Amino acid sequence: MSQLSERESQRLRDIEDAAVALGMPTRSVTKSMDEPSTPQLLKGQFMDLKAFGVEVVKACREYVEKQFAPRDERIAALEARIAEAETKGFGIRYAGVWRDGKGYEKGQFATHAGGLWHCNEDSDMKPGSGPHWTLAVKSGRDA
Repeated sequence: MSQLSERESQRLRDIEDAAVALGMPTRSVTKSMDEPSTPQLLKGQFMDLKAFGVEVVKACREYVEKQFAPRDERIAALEARIAEAETKGFGIRYAGVWRDGKGYEKGQFATHAGGLWHCNEDSDMKPGSGPHWTLAVKSGRDA
């Protein structure tokens, strides 16, 4: 019967240490290092190593997903902004002279009382009457 070499013994100890570090329940595969090994014992060890490998891959996948989650959220937000810009357009959207009762969408511009106003959020309120509008260009002087 053959025994495990010192290198094989060290590899198994390293694997067992990694399993413990991951918080995995283990049965010691190193306790019988000095005993003669049988093919059945080695087969059992490799079966345990396969389960360990599955757990390592699972832990790595969870770690990578956790690390990339903020990036994925930023990408999703940027893609949503791009889709909105492509739908509504990139340029200035002039809606004409402000009229009472007409609804204005976020991003539109309208003139009122000689000034150009930007609509900050969907609104039917009068420019200058609240936070819905921002004065973009103040009215000029009459010559």
